[in-house]
Amino acid sequence: MIVLGATGMLGKAVVNEAKKNNINVVGVARNSTDIDLDVLDFKRLRALVKVKKPKIILNCVAITNIDLCEESVKESYLVNSHLVAILVDICREYDIYLIHISTDHYYINDINKKHKETSAIVLINNYSKTKFAGEMFALSYLKSLVIRTNIVGFRDKGKHTFVEWVLSSLENDKKITLFKDFYTSSIDVHSFSKLLFKIINNKEAQLYGLVNIASSEVCSKEVFIKKLASVFNYKNLNYKIGGIASIQGARRAESLGLDTSKIERLLGVNMPTTNQVISELYKNWKQL
Repeated sequence: MIVLGATGMLGKAVVNEAKKNNINVVGVARNSTDIDLDVLDFKRLRALVKVKKPKIILNCVAITNIDLCEESVKESYLVNSHLVAILVDICREYDIYLIHISTDHYYINDINKKHKETSAIVLINNYSKTKFAGEMFALSYLKSLVIRTNIVGFRDKGKHTFVEWVLSSLENDKKITLFKDFYTSSIDVHSFSKLLFKIINNKEAQLYGLVNIASSEVCSKEVFIKKLASVFNYKNLNYKIGGIASIQGARRAESLGLDTSKIERLLGVNMPTTNQVISELYKNWKQL
């Protein structure tokens, strides 16, 4: 198994989970992993796959900074879209199962609605456009799985993740804007990784197509951060209530809830609740 983006939050968690499942895994990133490689060096990427002969390629690589996608249109297309087209070509040539991590950034004006895989989407900014193009490239290959999700957790190095930023702000008593009108169904990275290997290890049939993997509940960022602060024992939350329209830069999608009934049915599992996600975050934080 090759994991692209192995030094990111998700990539690191997946590599660790693969080792727990006794799966031979090769992490690929620009530095600090098994193989240092710029994935946009398509010639070297193809050569690596030819040598390693993986049964699975997991693509965790993406530009997720929404404003950067607006500023660097070519780069965001190369990473979020064109890379996936190259991976499809490679996987088709060597008969490899491709798992591509996508986004939930497709829905607006729905408050806390849960969106199915078949729900209508809105391409509101360049980030969503390039991620959707990546989905279409991936789904053109029959042996691919595209996962829409919203993952939270710890990277513990480099730029702060959302959760790390919140906890740092709480620790330093910095005022946080709590968005009452921004909804997600976030899942913690460790629960996601475990579910991913339920898919990979599925004895009955390999899953293909498009699936949502997320928390079973949808909640606002206001509620999520208040719950997080409570579980992490921050009693005095310094905050103000705001709306997502106050964010400068590119317009954001704000109704990002995902319906997980399809994956629950296919795997015979229940997705975690928001409280369970935050409890898992706390457990992982204690182990850092």
